[in-house]
Amino acid sequence: METQLIVLDPVTDDLRRLPILRFPLFACSAVVLCATAGCDHLDCRGGRFLLVGAATDVLGERCTSTIAYSSEQGAWSEPITMQHHNDCILGGHHALVGNAGYFNFQLNTRILEYDLGRREMSIIDLPSEFHG
Repeated sequence: METQLIVLDPVTDDLRRLPILRFPLFACSAVVLCATAGCDHLDCRGGRFLLVGAATDVLGERCTSTIAYSSEQGAWSEPITMQHHNDCILGGHHALVGNAGYFNFQLNTRILEYDLGRREMSIIDLPSEFHG
């Protein structure tokens, strides 16, 4: 499956078309962050950025993958994939904390963590009082 993603700055209407992505995006979420070292992130526009995406292939092998795009390199990373069969990424719900991106699963029983520095993916089980 080929997908074209666009990054939009809604303040300046600047559009950046990213290279074609050959990656399943059926159940997915993504986050864009500034990649400029030392930036205070108060007004970072038009500079280097990273896009981190997480997706579950709900039609095929039921695996979840993460992938990153670097505007500095102009390329996608190789996807990191984890096999599982009972949940999928919930679109639009994510957070950045430190050097990691966090994505909710649809059943709200766990969270996917993607560490940008180590390029590692892990699943965090939520306490039962947060389920649902």
